Amino acid sequence: MQAKGASDRVAGFKWSFNVAQSNEVNAWCMPGGKVVFYTGILPVCQDEDGIAVVMGHEVAHAIARHGNERMSQGLLVQGGGMALDLATAMTNQPEQTRSLFQQAYGIGATVGAILPFSRLHESEADEMGLIFTAMAGYDPSKAVPFWERMSSLGGQRPPEFLSTHPDPEKRSAKLNELIPLARAYAKKYGTN
Repeated sequence: MQAKGASDRVAGFKWSFNVAQSNEVNAWCMPGGKVVFYTGILPVCQDEDGIAVVMGHEVAHAIARHGNERMSQGLLVQGGGMALDLATAMTNQPEQTRSLFQQAYGIGATVGAILPFSRLHESEADEMGLIFTAMAGYDPSKAVPFWERMSSLGGQRPPEFLSTHPDPEKRSAKLNELIPLARAYAKKYGTN
C-alpha cells in the first residue's frame, strides 16, 4: 500500500514497512523509518484505511523524532538519579535512606516527566498521522473508530496521569476535531 507518487525516502528517512507474526496488537517505528506491524493488529485495523491510520501514526513518531526525544529524556532522568545517589552518598546517608530517595525520585520522574511526555508524543503522532493518512488518500475519519477499537481491547485502564497514552474519550474528541484539518491538507495537496 503506497500513496501515488510516494517515495521510500521522505524527510531524510529510508522507510521500511514490515509485518511480524505475533498475536500482539501493536505496531512501532524506530528512528530512521523502520516500521513494524504485528499481525495481531491487522484485525483491529479491519481494512486499508485502518492500516493507513496506524501507518500514519507510526510515520509521525519517526518524523517528529519522538524516539530521539525519549532517549534524551531517559538520559536526563538517569543523570538526575545518579546525581541524587552521589549527593546522598557524599552526605553519608544510610543505604535505606538512599534507597528511599531513589524510589521517590523514580516515581516522581515517571509521573511528572516521562508519562506526560509520552502522552504528548502520542497526541502529536495522532494529529500528524491523521494528516498523513488523508494526504495519502485514505479516510481520516476511520481513525476514531480504530482508536476506539484499540481502547476496547485494553481492559481496565489506569488513570490518565499513570498512562503512556491519552484518555480514549479525549483522544476521540481531539481526532474528530482534527478531521477537517486533515481533509484540508489532502485537498491542498491534491490527494483527496
